[in-house]
Amino acid sequence: MFASSRSSFRSAKRVIISAAALTTAFGIGAGTAVALPVSPDLQSLSQSVRDLKLPEISTLNPGDLAPELSEVLDSSSVKLPDSVVALINENFKFAENNKQVADKVKTQLLNAIDSLPLPAAQKSEATRVVNEIFGLLEGQDKPSQPEPAPAPAPQPEQKPRPEPRPESNNPCPPSARACVDLANQKTWLQENGNITYGPVPMSSGMPGYETTRGHLSVTRKVRDEWSVPYNGPMPFSVYFTNDGEAFHEGSVNQMSHGCIHLNHDDAVMYFNTLQVGDGIYIW
Repeated sequence: MFASSRSSFRSAKRVIISAAALTTAFGIGAGTAVALPVSPDLQSLSQSVRDLKLPEISTLNPGDLAPELSEVLDSSSVKLPDSVVALINENFKFAENNKQVADKVKTQLLNAIDSLPLPAAQKSEATRVVNEIFGLLEGQDKPSQPEPAPAPAPQPEQKPRPEPRPESNNPCPPSARACVDLANQKTWLQENGNITYGPVPMSSGMPGYETTRGHLSVTRKVRDEWSVPYNGPMPFSVYFTNDGEAFHEGSVNQMSHGCIHLNHDDAVMYFNTLQVGDGIYIW
């Protein structure tokens, strides 16, 4: 598929597949070597691509940035070095013009960022930016959705079922806004001791990665989070420790590395309800 496209070979020089060194012009440090993996599916690209050296830049012209990247960067609270922005921009532009290899370009770009000697906050932000703009690129290829079918006739109104409540001897204190029962793998939201949502199913940390217990509180919230250590999405993250444990959307049938996995609707409710400083009690 790739061998038939000469233009892809010429344009591929913009894709960061392998780099000999990053120079001080990229603001990362002279002589910093970064060896990036070459995907088997891209082996047919020319040798000159695999031996590509990153060009030096003195300043980054905002007018050269892809509109999608500019929009994502405008909403960012972490400043990325011009070199990293240029790296993301060139790869995204190439993928935009060669969508048949966009997934491979994204994977290799993420591997490149993970290899860079950046502070943790900048590395995490660069990873988020890549996932968000490539997600926009993927959305461009999705077929248009068919017109929705007419809504069915409304069913007779039914009396709401009584909202489930934990047993009267539950140890969750009234001061807690969210409660987590690890033994029964249940969690709920409450206000002044009165349950407002749940209990709902969940999953917690596997052996060796047990979820932290005790009186905790919400430290921060990130809607479209990405786990750098475990290279996976963490949608609707509500952090309750400073070392990465959070409520977020995930499989309730799979144990975590310390986080509390919730079904999609439950994760959205927790994200919209809980605020920084709200009490969390886990036992």
